[in-house]
Amino acid sequence: MTNALFAQIDTLNPNQLVNMTEVESGSGSRRLLPTGTAIVRLSSYIEFGKHIVTFGGQAKPAAPQFKLGFCIVGGGGQNKAGEGEPYVREAGIFPFISTFDTTMSQHEKAKAVKYFNALNRVGNKATHFVQKVQEQCLYSLPVSTITKNGKEYNEFDFTNLQVAVNPQTYKAYTDDEMPKLEDKHIQVFLWEHCTPEMWKSIEIEGQWEAQKDAAGNITKPARSKNFLQEKCLSAIDFEGSPLQLMLQEQGASYTVPELSTTPEEQPVQAEPELPKAEGTVQAPPSIDD
Repeated sequence: MTNALFAQIDTLNPNQLVNMTEVESGSGSRRLLPTGTAIVRLSSYIEFGKHIVTFGGQAKPAAPQFKLGFCIVGGGGQNKAGEGEPYVREAGIFPFISTFDTTMSQHEKAKAVKYFNALNRVGNKATHFVQKVQEQCLYSLPVSTITKNGKEYNEFDFTNLQVAVNPQTYKAYTDDEMPKLEDKHIQVFLWEHCTPEMWKSIEIEGQWEAQKDAAGNITKPARSKNFLQEKCLSAIDFEGSPLQLMLQEQGASYTVPELSTTPEEQPVQAEPELPKAEGTVQAPPSIDD
């Protein structure tokens, strides 16, 4: 795969990026994946700028946030019928899973550091997440299922990424033994080092149609699918940011989303006191329940 984003990563000076090896001490609707083990490649690393979130009803100081995304390229599990089911049903169509939006922190107990250390278990020892996107390592990741409010969901612990081992040979899979990702699968956005190509990689065109009840009343208005770019535009440090300057230089049109008067409660992101949190199956989501 020859990716323009990878070429831009090559031009970056690692010393200008946050070195995740330097830790700080201190106190859509989608099908349910069967329980099993997935083989994944890291496909997305997106920085959103600074946001205010709450934890336990308390607003936390604004902090940079990011998200990791993975394409499932192999593996499988046992479905409800007790039958084996591969995760990849069609060549080139890879289920996509991601972390929740996560606070960027180098605290030794931070979720960001745990994610990074998990990624660094395989391949070269990197100092930043984008280097692992570029490296395209193969990881194994357990897939489990939970029931919440009467619905079943997949759950993942992205701190549990491990070397992907071929059960037939008991050796690590080689790169050629698993499908490779294409340019369309890669999403990279660096807040302080953004480029038009990075911005384009996280754009999602179209909108979700309005939802109506049986009487035809709108219960949920139509909304844009472009939630990744919109979150960047809603960052509290967007004004004067490299992103704003880039968009202005490009003559690109943009609309800053209306900011909520109260911070949104989020399930992860208060670091380091948060309990262990797992990701869920996500694509550009079709519902915001």
